[in-house]
Amino acid sequence: MTPFWRKFNHDGAFQDHIWRKAKELFDIIFDKESHSWGNLPAEPQECAGIGFILGKLVENDIDEMLLKADETEFAQLDAIVKTEGISLLDHIVKRLEDSKSRDDNEAETSRSVCLFI
Repeated sequence: MTPFWRKFNHDGAFQDHIWRKAKELFDIIFDKESHSWGNLPAEPQECAGIGFILGKLVENDIDEMLLKADETEFAQLDAIVKTEGISLLDHIVKRLEDSKSRDDNEAETSRSVCLFI
């Protein structure tokens, strides 16, 4: 990844390209109405860089979500991660994977407790 990060940190046009692609994919990936993961670039290092940026964007959204959660939502999140024995991030990724693999006619019955709120 060293060549990628060197180019990312020193080539403004390349950095802009990666950020634009990450933001485009973020909107597709975290659209609960879409089953698409979007179109990733063919270059594995670009995919890894975009994945890093997406991870940071998700991390920021989780922090904001927790700050905005009321006591009931916070208690539900706490119970879920304790019951599942996983981190909140792992739970959110699991929910994301579940939402992408769900059939179009399967409706989510409860309010999403992740990035979709």
